[in-house]
Amino acid sequence: IMASLEPFFLPAIVGLPLIAAIITTLWRHQRSLTFINILFAFLLGVIAVKLTMNLHSTHELERYTLGGWGAPLGIDLVYDGFSAIMLLASSFVIVFVTLHSAYYFNISQQYRFWPLWWLLVAGLNGAFISGDAFNIYVTLEMIGLSSVALVTLSGSKSALTAALRYALVGLLGSLCYLMGIALLYRAYGTLDLANLSELIEPNGISVAAMALLSIGLILKTALLPLH
Repeated sequence: IMASLEPFFLPAIVGLPLIAAIITTLWRHQRSLTFINILFAFLLGVIAVKLTMNLHSTHELERYTLGGWGAPLGIDLVYDGFSAIMLLASSFVIVFVTLHSAYYFNISQQYRFWPLWWLLVAGLNGAFISGDAFNIYVTLEMIGLSSVALVTLSGSKSALTAALRYALVGLLGSLCYLMGIALLYRAYGTLDLANLSELIEPNGISVAAMALLSIGLILKTALLPLH
């Protein structure tokens, strides 16, 4: 069964958290909800390990084209060495955060937490395996919006103030990132990372685009000096 499902492991890394978000939005039985969330967390971990084992055995990156539309118009998911490191690390954290959260939040908080948590995981996994600069932007927005909503989970005034501040700074980072990829698309006609690596040249537009992308990401991750 695992062998027959292997071609779908890459989209499953993003698809399973989205399915989990839908289920946890509709499901209201608390005990079975805990089991469902833990099951999805372990499934993601198993898939990440299996993908890494395949990568290690073949020594070739894995690429999946969604809907049959490849670059430069379609969406390609790419699993390489860096993706493996990030996904394995995040899967380890996801399992333990899911286990902890299942017993940390009260019932009403859990009903709000789980859908947002799985949307955050879907965005995070998507960012790690996206082969396109614009799709990375989409996943960053999923991460940002989910994170803002999670900050408000307690409902306190300080939480709402922090979430609003976080949303405004994140929006500024998104605008910088989006301007950067607009410059790249204007200059090279593609946002596929593999194509860009072959076409990009050390000119003014490239420098400006890289500066905007870097500023946007530094704002979103609150790195010095934009923290």
